[in-house]
Amino acid sequence: TRGFWNESLRNLSSLRQYDDEYLIMGDFNSTWDHSRYRKMLGDTLVDASQQAGEGFHMTYPSEPDYAMFPVPPMIEIDHIVYSKNSGMSVGSLQTVNVSGTDHLALLGTWTVS
Repeated sequence: TRGFWNESLRNLSSLRQYDDEYLIMGDFNSTWDHSRYRKMLGDTLVDASQQAGEGFHMTYPSEPDYAMFPVPPMIEIDHIVYSKNSGMSVGSLQTVNVSGTDHLALLGTWTVS
């Protein structure tokens, strides 16, 4: 539901108030078009896809068998988000098929200094 989605993004956003470093991966059900997603990132969290400079990594839908009319992945709603000043940096990202789900997994390589 929309209320649960909004609350989840608010909860993630509240992590910025702590002086900790985060690496968060998952299905955010959000694209860059969602202002709430951009607000959640604020000025302390960054999206790995944006930082990698490789363009979008479409993660949904992944299994054409789930759809009445098969379509290729068209939106990036799965993300890897991390703390801006954490010493982490993303190398390359790729999507891979995971059996039994309608999302592609987003995998990344990281450097930690």
